[in-house]
Amino acid sequence: MADVLAAPQHSKADSALRTLTAISIAHWLSHFHLFVLPMLFPFLKAQLGVGYIELGLALTVFGIVSGLTQAPIGYLADHYGARNVLLIGLCLGGFALMLLGLHLSYTSLIVCAALLGLANSVYHPCDYAILAAHMDEARMGRAFSIHTFAGFLGGVIAPSRDMLVRNAAPPGAAGRAFGIVSTGFNFSGILAPLLYGFIMDQHMPHWVFGASVVFMLMTVLLALVTDRKSQRPAEPAAVH
Repeated sequence: MADVLAAPQHSKADSALRTLTAISIAHWLSHFHLFVLPMLFPFLKAQLGVGYIELGLALTVFGIVSGLTQAPIGYLADHYGARNVLLIGLCLGGFALMLLGLHLSYTSLIVCAALLGLANSVYHPCDYAILAAHMDEARMGRAFSIHTFAGFLGGVIAPSRDMLVRNAAPPGAAGRAFGIVSTGFNFSGILAPLLYGFIMDQHMPHWVFGASVVFMLMTVLLALVTDRKSQRPAEPAAVH
């Protein structure tokens, strides 16, 4: 009797492990695609005869498209199935890079960046929707950690963030919830490539690191101010 009861549990664990492995690989691939274009910039600058700010515009297009489509993709994932939308995104990302390799021009670079942005918009809402639906509740935080590790190689704070979003999402709406939250990732991706491209064109590459430090300090100060406001006790209501 014990073996009969244990068999379904073992099968469920194997299915969850396969799901986590497949989704983690998809997350790794999404971050791999993010680094393809920047790694090619020195070659593309000479090949296309453009400056870094023009190349940065391609990443800005990527960020705009991905930012605008994450939330709608989340709705599609909830409505048509996260697995189907994820497979379409994987195929679209591969097609975009093949297109750039077959026809290298500045116009095709911008088109490729737009297609990659659209493909990138499927990963967070679809990945988290699939994990939220298939992983055991007791192992949800661990699953989010492994998923995040696969993307960043190190989905510390991201698993906690993911658990908060998942708990706040209504039943059956994990895709749209993570789609809306992931939209914030793209705001810096819209402006930063143009700023850093301008810095590179001014032959001051060391200021790329300087500007990064400034933004990090601003983030720390903002976090401290926000935390202090949230801890301030509410004022007692006036008695009339």
